[in-house]
Amino acid sequence: MELRAALLHEMHKAIDSAAEDALGIIGNRGIEPVYPPGVELSNAEVSALANITSSPELVSAFRKVLRDTASRPLFQLFALLDGVADPSAWDNVWTGAHVVERSDESDEEMWHDDFFASYWDYDESSAHDV
Repeated sequence: MELRAALLHEMHKAIDSAAEDALGIIGNRGIEPVYPPGVELSNAEVSALANITSSPELVSAFRKVLRDTASRPLFQLFALLDGVADPSAWDNVWTGAHVVERSDESDEEMWHDDFFASYWDYDESSAHDV
């Protein structure tokens, strides 16, 4: 499988996994949210989730909504990489970016390492509801 196809396959798999994890959070199955860093559900929030009456139709509807929600940031990332969307925090002309296979000798910074740590810069610079 080529690099592009392998990455896209993993993103679809990650969307499904994220939806199942979110259903676990909603169903109070001991799964805790991890984003934003340090987030915790209050006792009142856990209680409210426990009061949701589950049915196969509700689980199906939640799964569809959660999969859609999980896909949106990935689609935005791909639009940024393709150069058809512009990052709001970029002051120069944005032409897109490429994902290339890493070499064994590469000592570049890791995206997954920076993801959670970079939240605090975003949090300080953005007005948003959580």
